[in-house]
Amino acid sequence: MVTTIQFLKDLLPVIETYLESKGSMDADIDSFTLWLNRRMIKFGHKDHDGIGSHPHREAFHADIGLDGKLFHSILFLNRFAKLYIKKALADSELVSVEDLHFLLMVNHKESIKKSELIYSHMLEMPTGIEVINRLLKKGLIEDFTDPDDKRSKRVKMTAKGEELLRKMLEKMGKVATILIGNLSAQQKITFLALIEQLTHYHSKMVKDEKTKSLDELCAMVMKNNFSTSEA
Repeated sequence: MVTTIQFLKDLLPVIETYLESKGSMDADIDSFTLWLNRRMIKFGHKDHDGIGSHPHREAFHADIGLDGKLFHSILFLNRFAKLYIKKALADSELVSVEDLHFLLMVNHKESIKKSELIYSHMLEMPTGIEVINRLLKKGLIEDFTDPDDKRSKRVKMTAKGEELLRKMLEKMGKVATILIGNLSAQQKITFLALIEQLTHYHSKMVKDEKTKSLDELCAMVMKNNFSTSEA
């Protein structure tokens, strides 16, 4: 068991490195925590999630590596988000989160082509049409022939759709508060920056490299990561 004295001795060189890296900038606990977290990720130190140790869990995490741990955590976070969103949709006319996403995009535009609405959400055409038809049937949106392209249909919000969306946005605000949990303001800023970086990366990849196979995509990412680390 590590004593308090020994722990402090081990910690002091880390603190000195942190203070040297800060230079003339102010140092505080929050910035030290963020700095240490980035350092651990960069050098591949083992992390602790506070759940408690378990031999099978530790073996699993050792096998999947840092990328695997991140992937595993993202999947679980997505499950939690779906759980909370399901609660928010329970008393509404919306069936799925896609219904809400479609309403949000339609609301941001005077009108939009059905095909554009579907492709912007990276859905297959049959699935997207199903969502649109569901919203049309409930009177939340309405469609009409595109005046510039008689072969296309456009959709726009109805008064009923605007009212429902207003109520849902209030509920989604509560979902966001619950999902973000106990992160501090600085942690939220850092987390948002990383998420936006990753979202931009994948948006570009899906747009430019969507015909590539899983192996080709993986090889491309590994090559780019290697080039970045060598730079």
